[in-house]
Amino acid sequence: MLSDKLKVRISPFVGRVIENDAQAFGFVKSDNSSNKNALLNRVVSGMLKFRQEKREQASKKFADKFSNVDLFLYMTNDLFDNVYYADEDLNDLSDEIWIRPTKESYNDFLEIERNELPKFKCDITTYLRGILNEYSRMSQYKRQNVVFREEKSKMLQAIDSSTVMSFRYDGEYCKVFAYNYTYAYLQTQNNYLIGYDIDRGLIRSFELSKLDGPKNFYKKYRPSIELLDKLQDYVDDYKFNDRVYVPFTDAQ
Repeated sequence: MLSDKLKVRISPFVGRVIENDAQAFGFVKSDNSSNKNALLNRVVSGMLKFRQEKREQASKKFADKFSNVDLFLYMTNDLFDNVYYADEDLNDLSDEIWIRPTKESYNDFLEIERNELPKFKCDITTYLRGILNEYSRMSQYKRQNVVFREEKSKMLQAIDSSTVMSFRYDGEYCKVFAYNYTYAYLQTQNNYLIGYDIDRGLIRSFELSKLDGPKNFYKKYRPSIELLDKLQDYVDDYKFNDRVYVPFTDAQ
């Protein structure tokens, strides 16, 4: 039976990543201390789905060559755990964290207990440690994709359909024509939505981790050719961050 609180032994390296991400991604309490449990629940849910997607992709590729795909994937994961992750940064399990499943993540923890553990023949704390090791080895923009998986999905839907989305950003309500998505891997290591802030008349970027309550309107926005050119120039200049705006009036 799933426990209300799970203790996981981790390395100091993983502990530092979790602490830094909690602050960088906005998982903080009213006193500005890190809300690591809120972040960890997002990490567990996101990494579970990430692994399931990779397993499905591998199943399609290896189905004709391996009669037991689950066994193949188990062996692959075991290899990575013993080779790729076998270093002093991850093997020194001198730290520990507690994870309390939330209402939103509870079903994902049950999924792990019922379906993942029998595949990998381990207990839940060992499985969770493997998830956190894998997560901590990702670059920051990839970790951001895991944590803000649902927000990114809504953002990509709006971009693909050339529609408007809304969200709160730094406490302000924004209605945005979603143009493009990119990540600043040479600068801030953050993911950004590039778009046109309709109400304020600004071309700007929005950091993925700061999109609060994104909603898709599924309403087509018909930008002028000039606006599209300006948006592409903004992307190509690659000097954007969430404080660089380009004023532009797009008459509708």
